[in-house]
Amino acid sequence: MADGGTLFLDEINDMPLETQAKIVRVLQEREVERVGGNRTIEVDVRILAATNQDLEAKVRERSFREDLYYRLNVVAVALPPLRERPEDLPLLIEHFSHAVAARLAPPPPTRPPNARARSGRRSSGRSSASSARSSPTRSPATTATCPRPRTRWGCTASTSR
Repeated sequence: MADGGTLFLDEINDMPLETQAKIVRVLQEREVERVGGNRTIEVDVRILAATNQDLEAKVRERSFREDLYYRLNVVAVALPPLRERPEDLPLLIEHFSHAVAARLAPPPPTRPPNARARSGRRSSGRSSASSARSSPTRSPATTATCPRPRTRWGCTASTSR
């Protein structure tokens, strides 16, 4: 239920007159009765309604209730179609391309809990070997060797005596 929240009514112009009467009652009385229910429930909702048609013309044609029109028309926001706002396209394209990319991105790989500890040891061994190999200030006694067979992690640093 939307109690305490927002109820969005899309294409409200297509709503049958009987349903419009029920919406007017909910707005007036601030209570609803569930389908098949036998008691009323108090509600506090905010209503947002959208349409792509002229509701004033619908009221004149008597295909939209005038009392509902005035209850919904508290703050009207006229949003022109996108074809009339081409300057908005780059922002919308960027937004939706990021949203789609995030949704389609592969999930991060899952590893068993102890795999992180093992990979940390491997990378620390790798970094010490590479630093021993490429350090310009190393002492002459420290050399990098690549024994045969090589370890899985590459060369290891050794100290000659």
